[in-house]
Amino acid sequence: MNVQLCVCAIARNETAYLLEWVAYQRLIGADRVLVYDNGHDAEGEALLDGLARRGVITRVRWSGSYPHGPQTPAYNDALRRMRGAAEWLVFVDLDEYVVPVHANSLVDLLSAATELDGMWFPWLIFGSSGESSYHPEPVIERFLWREDMADETVTPVKSAVRPHRTDSADMHVHNLVTDAYANPRGERAFLALEGGARRSAQLARGYDLARVHHYMTKSQQEWRAKVARGRADRGFADPDSARDLAEFAKWDRNAIYDDTALRFLPTLRAEMRLLRRLLTVGSTARPASRPPAIRRHQL
Repeated sequence: MNVQLCVCAIARNETAYLLEWVAYQRLIGADRVLVYDNGHDAEGEALLDGLARRGVITRVRWSGSYPHGPQTPAYNDALRRMRGAAEWLVFVDLDEYVVPVHANSLVDLLSAATELDGMWFPWLIFGSSGESSYHPEPVIERFLWREDMADETVTPVKSAVRPHRTDSADMHVHNLVTDAYANPRGERAFLALEGGARRSAQLARGYDLARVHHYMTKSQQEWRAKVARGRADRGFADPDSARDLAEFAKWDRNAIYDDTALRFLPTLRAEMRLLRRLLTVGSTARPASRPPAIRRHQL
């Protein structure tokens, strides 16, 4: 398999965040970044097209009417594309960043999991940090306050799977052909829980090794924009197919200061500068190479 790690997401009108998100995936070790384009404005179209033409991302136009939203069908398409082509496939959203806490990269963490075919990463929901409006600085720098993991309402996980050992994809937990599915500590038992128990704090185990920083609300202004662009994980057949502005209070969680992701910030800024330079040169430019793994002594 020529791809060690592919990161996949579906994106709709995420223009302001695309460059940072793509740069971040590359610095944690992604050989391929697969973006399912569910519609963007003219600026987003140009950015996605430029990144794709220069070999930075693989862009898949993904439109149509889906009864339960376009996200899971996109994930299953990615699974088919990468089966036999990638060792690991990670499914996240444009507001989600998988953060290895101690490992130099996500590839290092997954490569060490030789007995696993899937690994789930606990969510940490980050709130607005008191911000009311958008600023162009990186998301991982702007939002440093999150929920308390002792909260029994901790939300689900996102996952990395070996595509050749995965039957089908779902939203958070995917359907492996084996039972070798665990949290970052290697504990497998918790996914067997039924019903609402799956959303308990038990799923947070392992967040000290790797976690998904879920920048769900961002600022109040950005939350309004998020509500306006709609949900990729809901469709016309779902009763709650749209978000509500009032949900901001529910998800604006700012209990704990957490600067774990800041160790990636210098390399993230450098990678964003590299991509911007690449986008300004001619279409015959060589694809940007993946940056080296983060080392603590670099920061």
